[in-house]
Amino acid sequence: ETPTLIELGYRNVGSGLNFDLRPATSNHYELGVKSLVGERTRVNAAVFQIYTKDEIVVDSTPFIGRTTYKNAGKTERRGFELSADSDLGAGVNAYVAYTYLKATFAEAFTGGSGTVFAGAQVPGVPRNMFYGDLVWRDEGSGLFAGIEHRRATKVYANDTNADFASGY
Repeated sequence: ETPTLIELGYRNVGSGLNFDLRPATSNHYELGVKSLVGERTRVNAAVFQIYTKDEIVVDSTPFIGRTTYKNAGKTERRGFELSADSDLGAGVNAYVAYTYLKATFAEAFTGGSGTVFAGAQVPGVPRNMFYGDLVWRDEGSGLFAGIEHRRATKVYANDTNADFASGY
């Protein structure tokens, strides 16, 4: 993952681009299975592990609005996904999906919000997510109607996990 122009935009000292920022590199491992259950239902399941080196994090956010970024150590993401998609007949389809994702910093570092300890959760990533929908389609006319539900647990707002947004 290469740094964006916004992440490269400012240095802590002096002016010019932050050429000390390196791309984050990841190794992804996933094992999954797909299955037909009867003639109308597909089920997918997967477990995964992601190791990232040089994660890009906020270094400082001074009052003048010039956020700077740096590379942290390593992060780990572990989890599993489970989904089912079923044709219920009469033009009705149901879909459900659940994801468990534990995304943590594997090494301590000092960032813009203070000391981040190993084991702190990566901000912006809910640990549990659920999605479900029920959709009716009329193939002849192209009309469709549906209802969906999303659910996510709290999301940390900074690297130290001092602030968070409640689940929704």
